Amino acid sequence: MNTRTQIYLDERQRKALKLIAATTQLSMSDLIRRAIERYLSEELASGNWASQMRLAVESIRESVPQLSNDELDELGAQRRRIAAEKASEKHKVRA
Repeated sequence: MNTRTQIYLDERQRKALKLIAATTQLSMSDLIRRAIERYLSEELASGNWASQMRLAVESIRESVPQLSNDELDELGAQRRRIAAEKASEKHKVRA
């Protein structure tokens, strides 16, 4: 199943794709999907994506504070209290 995705191309890219599409009788969408598939295949084959992903995950972990289970429980309780207060306020407004 395909999902619609919008991308921006500069004028040179659009014209080149349009020309190739006309000469190959493929749609611009087909050409873009083929280019993306080729790129993904090369990246997965090279293994570069895995090391880049590990670096990204480590970077995120370093920037996020480490919380204890008790701290996480307290944050969850706070969020539930806030949600209950908001729901109560909505109910008051309707009444």
